This record gives sequence, C-alpha cells and structure tokens, in this order.
Amino acid sequence: MGFLFEDVKRINGEFVKEYFFAHPYSNYVNSCGISMVSICDKEASPDTKDDFCLLVGFREPLPGNIPFPTEYQGVRVFTKVIGEIRPL
Repeated sequence: MGFLFEDVKRINGEFVKEYFFAHPYSNYVNSCGISMVSICDKEASPDTKDDFCLLVGFREPLPGNIPFPTEYQGVRVFTKVIGEIRPL
C-alpha cells in the first residue's frame, strides 16, 4: 500500500527543495509533480499500480556521472526528458 496523497504532497515539497533548486540538478530539472505509478510504469504490479509517485521532467538528459534517486522517502521517482519549458 502506498502513501496518502497528503503525504506524497509533503514529500514532493521536500524533494523539490533538495533536487529542483540544488546544484547540479537545477541545471537539468524543470518540472516535478505527483503522478500514479500506473501512468509512469505500464508494467507496474497490481499491488503498486495505484500508488502515487513523483514524476521529474528534465531539460536534457542527466549526465551519467550525476546520480539521481529512483525512490525518495519511500515514494518511487520516475524521470523523463521533456525539453525546456518556456512561457508563451
């Protein structure tokens, strides 16, 4: 069983402080939000598919020498290169 949404929202806020605005990640991370495991992992097991997860968008791929978590405080973290986000 996964975390309640309120817990994941708090965990996401802590994750953002640690990775969104911190060097060297701030050069790559341009979005961070909450999603469902089943949306990010089409092969998720039935016991985890309805869990909340964090979804992180990168401007460009993170270099291989910079580690990035796949789990944070017990919540799965998924990443995707989505490019630059710019205002219209």
